[in-house]
Amino acid sequence: MTLICCVTAGNEETLPKDGWNLKYEDIVGFNRDRNGKIKRSFWLGSGSFGIVFSATYMGHPVAVKEPHDASTFETDSTLKRGFAREADAFDRLNHPNVVAFVGAVRYDVDAEPCYWIVTERLGETLDSYLEKAAAKDALKKYELSVGMAEGLAYLHLNKLIHDDVKPCHIMISETEFTSKGGPIPKFIDFGLSKFKDDDDDDDFLHSARRPQRKPEVEKEMRSFDHTELDGAERMEEDRKRAQQLLMEALEKMDWMAPEKIQGQKSTFASDVFSFGLVLAYVHTDGQKIRDLLKLRDILQKVSDSDDAYICAQMSLKCIGDLPSSRPSASVIAQSVAAKKDLTKIVEVEKIVEVEKIVEVEKIIEVEKIVEVEKIVEVEKIVEVEKIVEVEKIVEVEKIVEKFETLALKGSCSGCGNPVYSNQERVQQPDGSYRHAGCVGVAAAAAGNAAAQNVPGFGQPPAGGGFGGGGFGQPQQVALSWQTVA
Repeated sequence: MTLICCVTAGNEETLPKDGWNLKYEDIVGFNRDRNGKIKRSFWLGSGSFGIVFSATYMGHPVAVKEPHDASTFETDSTLKRGFAREADAFDRLNHPNVVAFVGAVRYDVDAEPCYWIVTERLGETLDSYLEKAAAKDALKKYELSVGMAEGLAYLHLNKLIHDDVKPCHIMISETEFTSKGGPIPKFIDFGLSKFKDDDDDDDFLHSARRPQRKPEVEKEMRSFDHTELDGAERMEEDRKRAQQLLMEALEKMDWMAPEKIQGQKSTFASDVFSFGLVLAYVHTDGQKIRDLLKLRDILQKVSDSDDAYICAQMSLKCIGDLPSSRPSASVIAQSVAAKKDLTKIVEVEKIVEVEKIVEVEKIIEVEKIVEVEKIVEVEKIVEVEKIVEVEKIVEVEKIVEKFETLALKGSCSGCGNPVYSNQERVQQPDGSYRHAGCVGVAAAAAGNAAAQNVPGFGQPPAGGGFGGGGFGQPQQVALSWQTVA
C-alpha cells in the first residue's frame, strides 16, 4: 500500500509538516446526514466509544475513528491528553503486522472539535475471515499465526501492552499478502494500550476509551443517526445499544487473562494469555472455547502437521495459569517461525542463569564469611589491646596508690623537714604537723653550741695552758642529748 510506505518513510508530500496532525479538509470520501452525523453506509464498525467510518486521504482509502461526542474532549483534560497519547503511540509504530497510522485530526473547518484517529483501511476482522472456507487451509492458518505472533512481539519490544487482544482487534489486509499468498494480519485498536515505562498508574488510554457525556448529549446520541425515532422504535434502539455495551464487556472478558478478571493491572503476560486464546481460536477453526481444561485437552491432541502442532503447543504455553509460566511474545514468535519449541531452550538458559546467580551468591557468601573472620580477628586484636591497656591502667593505679601512701602532709613545724603520711607525727593546734619527738631547730642548735664551749672538749681553756682541772684532764660536764628522729 503506497500510503503506508509514504507515511512511515516521512515523505513530505504525504506527511503533514506538523507531525501527525492532519487537516480536516484533506479527509474526503464520506457524507453526513441532515443531522450532521456520518451516514451509516460509510460505517465500518461501532462501539461504546464511537464509530469507525470509511474515507479517503490524498487518494488512499483510510479508516477514521470518531468519538460519539468530541465536545467532551475540550472540557476534559484527561480525554484530550489521552487522545494525544494514543496518536503518539500510533506514531511510534511501524510494522507489517500493525495497522499503519496516517495521522489525527483535532478540529474541523469550523474549528469544532472532532478528534479523529486516521489509519489505513483494512479488509475484515479475524473472526469474520475465519468464517470463510479458505481460511481453514492449514498453510493460511500457520501464516496467520506467524504474522500475529510477530505483531505482538513487535508491540512488546516497543514496551507497548495492547491490553485488548481479541479476534475483532486483528484485521486482515485486503491488499497485502505473504510471499506464499497467505493473509497478513494486523493489530488494531490501541484505545486501551499503555507503555510499560509510563509513569501514570492508570491504564495508558483507559479514560479516553469511554468518555463521559453530558446528559443532553447522551440523550441525543442514544439513537445515533435516527434522531426522528419516537416511542417503541426509540426504546428498541436503546435496548440494542445497552445489549451492545453488555456484549462488548462479555466479549472482552472472554479473551481476558484470569489475573485481569480479578482486577490486577495489565502486563505483557496478560497480553500473551489473550494471544494464546486467539491462537487456539485460529487452529480450532473459529471455536471460542472458554473452558480452559477442555481447550487444553483439545490442543494437546493437535498433531495434524508440524505447523499446527507448534502453534497448538505455543497456545498451551500462553494460557498457563500463572503469568510467570507464560513465554514472552518474542519467544513465541521465534518458536512459531522456526516450527520448534524454543521455550525449552529459554528454560535451560534460565536455569543456567539461575545457576550463575547461585554461584555468584556463593562467592559473595564466602567473601562475607572471610570479611566476618577478618572483623572477628580485628576484634580479637582490639580486645587484647584493651586488656593490655587495662593492665597498664591498673599498674599505674597501683603506683599512684603507693605514692598516695607517701603523701606529703606538710612541713614539720619544729625542724622544717617534710612530714609524710607513713611517719609518726603530731598535729599542732594550728593544724600543722610536727615529727614525733622533734625538739625543734632552736633547741638542737643550742645543744650543739653548749657542747662546743665545754673546756677540754674540743677547745683549750681561756688564758691558754693547762689550767683548771690539770693537764690532760678535761673538766667533767654532765650533758643531756636528745636525738631528733
